Amino acid sequence: MNKEHVKKYLLDFIEKSFPTIYTRNYSLKPSNRIQVLIGSRRVGKTFILFQIMQQLLEKQIQKNQILYLNFEHPLLSSIQFDEMESVFEIYWSLYPESLQKKLYIFIDEPQNLPNWDRLVRALQDDYHFPIFITGSSSKLLSKDISTHLRGRTLTNFIYPLSFAEYLSFNKIHFNLSHLSTKEKSKILFYVKDYLNYGGFPEIVLESDKLIKVRILKDLIDLTIYRDLIDRFSIRNTSMVKFLIHFLIQNSTKQISIHKIFNHFKSQGIKIDKNTLYEYFSMLEDVSLIHTLKKFSPKLRESHATPYKIYLNDPGFLNLYLIQAPVLQLENHVYLELLRRSKNIPTTHFYYWRSSNQWEIDFIITEKNVPVQAIQVSYSLKDIQTQSRETRSLHKFSEQYPACELFIITFDEGPIESLDTSQISVIPFWKWCLTPSSKLKNS
Repeated sequence: MNKEHVKKYLLDFIEKSFPTIYTRNYSLKPSNRIQVLIGSRRVGKTFILFQIMQQLLEKQIQKNQILYLNFEHPLLSSIQFDEMESVFEIYWSLYPESLQKKLYIFIDEPQNLPNWDRLVRALQDDYHFPIFITGSSSKLLSKDISTHLRGRTLTNFIYPLSFAEYLSFNKIHFNLSHLSTKEKSKILFYVKDYLNYGGFPEIVLESDKLIKVRILKDLIDLTIYRDLIDRFSIRNTSMVKFLIHFLIQNSTKQISIHKIFNHFKSQGIKIDKNTLYEYFSMLEDVSLIHTLKKFSPKLRESHATPYKIYLNDPGFLNLYLIQAPVLQLENHVYLELLRRSKNIPTTHFYYWRSSNQWEIDFIITEKNVPVQAIQVSYSLKDIQTQSRETRSLHKFSEQYPACELFIITFDEGPIESLDTSQISVIPFWKWCLTPSSKLKNS
């Protein structure tokens, strides 16, 4: 370890200001447990660390009480586990006043430090420091963190930007209950861009549409070559690419390994089912895809039936020239449901399909009891579409009469032919910006 390098790194952090911080809707507070931020590549985990640091400064915590260790930084890249004590000695020699105060520790890319888990456990056991950790999917998965830290963590999954965050990043602020015509037009312009290109922070801040797509392509390539091939030592690169392409094309649809296997077989592609299971699981591990189970009072049936597949960001549809607004809309609704349920352990959601093929996109449950049923439809102007969407809701309501019924749509304005006495119809943008408790009054 080069002590002068470490000293320079520590001094630079205290002296430099934080990069521009765009506030995210995450309230992560110091805890007795280690706060772990997980999520896909470039979803903004490091910047949320900076946001937390900024919030500490606003609470009169001195910056020399904040120790930020980025083990991907060149000045720290050569440190070994048994040298970490010297790092703290250097820090306290530079800022002796912090010895008498609580130290807040933020660790980025800990997997680059051998035996990083021993360091984190020691800091918690010996000093009881509040600790925040984030890591790269290519080397450190969420389940790895939980295993290494033995149940000492609070896990926070970071998703791409919500629509509310998207508007904030674009400096669009308004009063939802007093929207002017100009403000509403502006929201509708932005919601189309959000649906098309998704919510990765870097893409939201980029105005050039071609560059947006290039960034999405880079993200897919990094996921394939670093998070999958390098991490899992996959040799069959073309198979991984083919599987990703297939899953993106079939997003929001019911899928099973058996169906994927048969599709590959029909294309003359040889792969065994066990390998498909492994690749599919890897894509979930690196947060490229999410799966949604079928709702059933019988737990076994819920786990056994086909899953629906959703992308971690619908912007990836652009890479395969898939212009399908209804897919984008449903995928964004799914991600928003994930965000809303992330801190409520008793809330879960599913899709529903009856034996006679009635379907509902999302069933939200509280303590295993359905409380909301949601259909997603890009437009309800067609009478047949209205009938299809509403009859499934009414059918489900016969079994669960207390369940609230919703249709989320891109449409604006009242729909004359639709009976809304039992079903609340709400535009996507308004649903995103309205707390769940106020939906019935919107």
